[in-house]
Amino acid sequence: MKFRIFYITIIMALTGQVPAQTRLVLHNPEIDFGRVPAASIVGSTIACSGPGSDTLSITGIKTGCGCIAAYPESTVISPGDTVEIRFFWDTRTDSGILSQTAYIFTDAGPDPHRVSFTANVAPVTDSAGMISCYPSQTVTLPEPPGTGSTRGTVRVKNVSGEVITVRLVSGASESLAIEYPETLEAEASGQFNFRLAAGSWRSAYASSATFELESGGGLVQRITFPVSGGNSRLGTVLTTERE
Repeated sequence: MKFRIFYITIIMALTGQVPAQTRLVLHNPEIDFGRVPAASIVGSTIACSGPGSDTLSITGIKTGCGCIAAYPESTVISPGDTVEIRFFWDTRTDSGILSQTAYIFTDAGPDPHRVSFTANVAPVTDSAGMISCYPSQTVTLPEPPGTGSTRGTVRVKNVSGEVITVRLVSGASESLAIEYPETLEAEASGQFNFRLAAGSWRSAYASSATFELESGGGLVQRITFPVSGGNSRLGTVLTTERE
């Protein structure tokens, strides 16, 4: 019996019929954000695939800092499929040349897969903290009834002491509409409204909207709002914690 099994194994190896080993492949695991304005949240997406013959499950994502958040498009990767993981890095308390690490765990084995992040964050100056956000800078869109649209709001207040001009840099799309005040008077409050089109909630697992703020004195700051839809709930299923 042992001879027969050994013989079959040799034949499979010679004919290329050995099953592919299930493993996770990260296509862009090293992310360099370059020069980052002070008090910013930055984001990027990595692609993961499972080239093996079996379905692969992401069982956890562990980060070295609470400033890193991970939102997987799905925790299940079918053979030959590709899944995206969206990462956000809150740099608002740091400056200088920084690095962070995240580890992705799967059911294929105990060894994690490493994702590295680097950024050169500008020092905090008077341009930082032009507005305060309530309840937070992250926009979580609630599940709509049926296939309807859904919306989320971030309330802001101008705390710079000067008039601020607001410009949208990126984030609006056919499925995500954004309304915002083009100017904010000193000490004035306003709202940033995000509306996700009907039928888009489950596919919008994580995106972001970036604005540029310019004070009357010419100081400029960029601020990014992470926007999370239905599948962002998968992020809470995973283990996201400090080392």
